[in-house]
Amino acid sequence: MTTKLLSLAICLAIPSLSFANPATRKEEKAIRSLIEDLVFTEEKAKASGTTLIRPENDSKNDKECQRQFEKCQQAFVKLSDFKAKAFPFLVEHLEDNRPSIHFRNHSSGHSVGNACYWVIYFQLQDRPRNYSSYGYRRTGRDGKKHPKPYWTGNPFYEAGGVAKWLKVNKDLSYPEMQIKCLQWLLEQEKKIGAPDAEGYFVNILPLEIRVLERKAETGANVTAELKRLRTVLKNKDVTAVPIGLLSDKPSKAK
Repeated sequence: MTTKLLSLAICLAIPSLSFANPATRKEEKAIRSLIEDLVFTEEKAKASGTTLIRPENDSKNDKECQRQFEKCQQAFVKLSDFKAKAFPFLVEHLEDNRPSIHFRNHSSGHSVGNACYWVIYFQLQDRPRNYSSYGYRRTGRDGKKHPKPYWTGNPFYEAGGVAKWLKVNKDLSYPEMQIKCLQWLLEQEKKIGAPDAEGYFVNILPLEIRVLERKAETGANVTAELKRLRTVLKNKDVTAVPIGLLSDKPSKAK
C-alpha cells in the first residue's frame, strides 16, 4: 500500500481532531515530513535485528543503520517541539505499521504508529525527573508492593485510546491537557500511599509540584503554594507530609 493510501485508510479509521491553535500550512508540512523521518528503512530494519533498539549492537557497525537511527531520534524530538499542533497528524499515523525504532524501555513495538503514540504520551504525561525510581513496583502505605501506576495504565487507556482522549479534551490548552494527565497519575499514587516520608518525597510530592507548575502556566495563582512545596521537598520536611498518605507508623526520611 502506498503512503498516500495508507494515510487515507488511517484517517478514515481514527476520529479527526481540531484544536484552537492549529498548525499553519508551513508547520503542517514540517510535521508531516518529520513523521516520514520516523521510518526506519524496511530493508535495513529486517537485516539489522537489534539495531531497532541500539545501533551499536549491530555487529557489522553499519553506518547507514546508525544514520537512520539518529534520523528517527531527531524527528521524535522535533515533533515534540510542535506540542499540540502536531497531535492531529500524529493521531492520523497511530496505526502506521511502517518500521521505526523503540522509544520506550520494555516495549516491543517499533512502528511509526508506536513512535507517534510515544510522542504524544511523553509530552502529556509530563513526569518530572525526580519522580519515582527505577523498577516495576514500589511499597505502599500498607507495606505491600504495588505496580507503579504508569506501568499498568494511563488516562488514554481508560478513555478508549489516545485519539478518543484527545477528541474529548480538544478544548483544553496544552498545559491543561498535561495537568489532567498528571492529576490522573497523582490520584493513582495517592491511592497507593507511602510507607514513610521518603516514599512521599519520591512518588507523590514531585507530581504535586509539577501540577502546580503547569497550573501557573495557565495563569492560576499558585505561586505561594508552589514555593511552599518546593521548600518542603528541598528540606525533606517530614512535618509537612500529609498523614493520610502514610502508614499508621510512618518512619522519618533519611
